Amino acid sequence: MQTVKLNKKAMVVLGGCVIFFIIALSYLPSSEPSPIPRVPVRAIRHQINEQHPVKHSLPLDNRIEDFDVERADEKLRKEVVKPDFSDEVDQNDNAYRQKFVKDMMLHAWNGYKNYSWGANEVRPIAKSANSQAIFGGKDMPATIVDAADTLWIMGLKKEYQDARDYIKEHMDMAKATGTLSVFETTIRFLGGLLSLYALTKEEFYIDKARGVGEALLPAFNTPTGIPKSNIDMSTKYASNYAWANGGSSILAEYGSLHLEFVYLSKITKQPIFEKKVKKIRNYLDKLDKVNGLYPNYINPETGKWSLPYHISLGALGDSYYEYLIKSWIQSGKKDNQAKKMYWDTSDAVQKHMVFRSAKSNLTYVAELRSGQPDHKMGHLACFCVGMFALQAVNEPTQQLKEKTMSLAEELGKTCHESYIRSQTGIGPEMFYFSPMDEATSLRNENGYILRPEVLEGFFYLWRLTGKEKYRDWVWTAIQAMEKYCKKEGGYAGLRNVYNPSQGSDDVQQSFFLAETLKYAYLTFTDTSVMDLNKWVFNTEAHAFPIDDSASE
Repeated sequence: MQTVKLNKKAMVVLGGCVIFFIIALSYLPSSEPSPIPRVPVRAIRHQINEQHPVKHSLPLDNRIEDFDVERADEKLRKEVVKPDFSDEVDQNDNAYRQKFVKDMMLHAWNGYKNYSWGANEVRPIAKSANSQAIFGGKDMPATIVDAADTLWIMGLKKEYQDARDYIKEHMDMAKATGTLSVFETTIRFLGGLLSLYALTKEEFYIDKARGVGEALLPAFNTPTGIPKSNIDMSTKYASNYAWANGGSSILAEYGSLHLEFVYLSKITKQPIFEKKVKKIRNYLDKLDKVNGLYPNYINPETGKWSLPYHISLGALGDSYYEYLIKSWIQSGKKDNQAKKMYWDTSDAVQKHMVFRSAKSNLTYVAELRSGQPDHKMGHLACFCVGMFALQAVNEPTQQLKEKTMSLAEELGKTCHESYIRSQTGIGPEMFYFSPMDEATSLRNENGYILRPEVLEGFFYLWRLTGKEKYRDWVWTAIQAMEKYCKKEGGYAGLRNVYNPSQGSDDVQQSFFLAETLKYAYLTFTDTSVMDLNKWVFNTEAHAFPIDDSASE
């Protein structure tokens, strides 16, 4: 066989051609991006994809070896987010920022009112109604009930009156059909109605809330008292999701009903609701834990944890932990069972689930699968920033206060970096940690569905530390949402926070009005507005009064 020898010049030319070909391939359009999951249930809002074949490559100009948060913030403000502002406007003025968020709320509300009034949500691009499976696939006024207390807090009187009148005249849980999520119905509908009563003292809200609570009671008819996830409003048959580890009940769902049901019993003077959630609490208190932690799945018939163990402060587990400390706060700090359960669990979380990244020393909360850490943190898990901040101000010693607040602030920084390391200045659904990459996402988890948890954490850090930088972080994120999520008919999520050209999901989630905009607005108000010494927020940002009659 004859061997062909190339001279040095020919080899250089050939090598250049190969390199050019490879670069050209990299610019070819990718396949259709995976859609962002439509179902926004905290326990199932992000159904975790167990296979992660493609790692998203972060833009080179964002790969900063010695990452400087302030420098990155300035870069984002100047180069990424560029809304049009008059030169006469002081963007650092909190009154201006507050009005800016209020205007966002008006745009979101008007889009819903104009294009899907009375339905669950709006598709702001299609300008049509959107109804998710968690609402039984039927039209219930999720956005109206979720948004009404935000309208009230913002002083949007006309818009609030429209919401109030619709709820009073048209909302009737007895007429609801289809299969509803017990959890979502509780935190959105029941929570919203309870908050509206607490704020306005209008009695009809009690009747509406009672109707919701009574409709959900059949779900609790299990040997353990642990409710199932769904209830058919016609037959009253309760069921669990088949995908939930063989039909298990989900910790974040059955463990996040306490605030609502306790307050419902108080204002209706019907103890049945409080008894239902206290039975759950008592059962969990006596149950053996896994290294002091609660797995995400349990069999409601046998009362045993479902195998294999999966433990998470993100999807499937998150709000259970939040409700332990908030139940203690709601009780006027007299619910000692909740206090002990929370602090014991917090110690276990910090011991087994909190890690630091090797590259930039970022603190994050990993998940555990069969006892082994899975080094990822979801957008949902950023709620724990606020949770640890609440714990910090209630620690018994100054040393512990500083230690726990430091943890909250470090986690807040990590969640912030998941935002400012993206092209849009908005963080992804899930972000991962490895020796090579930090706070970055996989291709099928790089969307954003208008979630509130990161801004929620910054709100608590601002309120409980007084540090202005947390207001600035909220402002930077809000400007990014205004730039990339605003549509003619409202706001919609992004399919890819690293590449906004891939478009949006065309859904304005009701929690965007209930939570995201509410926390942003309250970040720019005086701390006396919805004072955290007087109010406690449920996991949908609906506010319940703290029981001052039982305070220490």
